[in-house]
Amino acid sequence: REATDHLSASLTSALRHAVSGGERLQVGFALAAVSSARREVWQVGPVGALWDEPGLEGAQGGLSAALPSLTAAGQARALVIQALLAQGSGQFTQRQLQASDPAQAIIAPLLVAHASLANSAGPFGYGLINGDPVPDEHLRVHCLPPGPHEVSLATAGYPAVMNTLAATERRLQELLRADPLLITRFPYVRPHRPDHEGYADRAYARVRVW
Repeated sequence: REATDHLSASLTSALRHAVSGGERLQVGFALAAVSSARREVWQVGPVGALWDEPGLEGAQGGLSAALPSLTAAGQARALVIQALLAQGSGQFTQRQLQASDPAQAIIAPLLVAHASLANSAGPFGYGLINGDPVPDEHLRVHCLPPGPHEVSLATAGYPAVMNTLAATERRLQELLRADPLLITRFPYVRPHRPDHEGYADRAYARVRVW
């Protein structure tokens, strides 16, 4: 709670002096952190976390990066793209839909609705460090069991968090090969662009707690 409030206040202070085109900038970011002193994993917003669970070989604990509101928009886009492909007229090829996605205009209101739900209560709300108060219900805290652990943190640019960066990247590349339009295995709000390395910005970090 204290860390989130401090970051929100700091961002609000910084944005007082940040103006673009005569308007104050609108900035928001998700947060994932590991407190070694408290032996806790903290999460606000769409950031995934994974850690090893002792006594269960190969098992992992974890916190998902998925947001219900963004998932709903991704599924709506998948419906539109699947319908276009089902027409069978050859009007749209996979490559064409990757380069120019006609569903973007259709789901635009859903993306606006998704953005408006940041730091709101209810089943579709989610936490975000954007200067507004973050409700307690969006502060996710998990206590690590005793003993040494490694915690992997990753942004929503990865479909899943694995226990190494290499494994996490492999999972991403497997998805992009199998579902480049991102409409079946991992419905998303935009496709994988042919000239991009992924479908969204991504970052990964692994922290060791003794």
